[in-house]
Amino acid sequence: MCAELEITVRQYGWSGEKGAGFLARMTNDCLRFHPTLATTCYGMNDHEYRPYEERIGKTYREQSTAVVRAFKAMAPGSFKAPRVVSEKCQAGSKPRAGRSRI
Repeated sequence: MCAELEITVRQYGWSGEKGAGFLARMTNDCLRFHPTLATTCYGMNDHEYRPYEERIGKTYREQSTAVVRAFKAMAPGSFKAPRVVSEKCQAGSKPRAGRSRI
């Protein structure tokens, strides 16, 4: 709890988890606390530590979109999108960060 700002901070990530894992448990583990601000940091495990494949990108987009929509339904304007690695990132190239927009 940050008394000066009257805020409480919680961390709900699990080591090694993918976005789909959080989506499956977010209602019970997070949304029941009625967050007014939320951030996420998923993508490394979702990307499977391998060169990009459309299957990986599609799954990540679908799961991330569902997570964002659930947060927005709880508290519109409360979600801050993470930086993501560009879909065009190829093995051996330098990753490029960009803003997610949902």
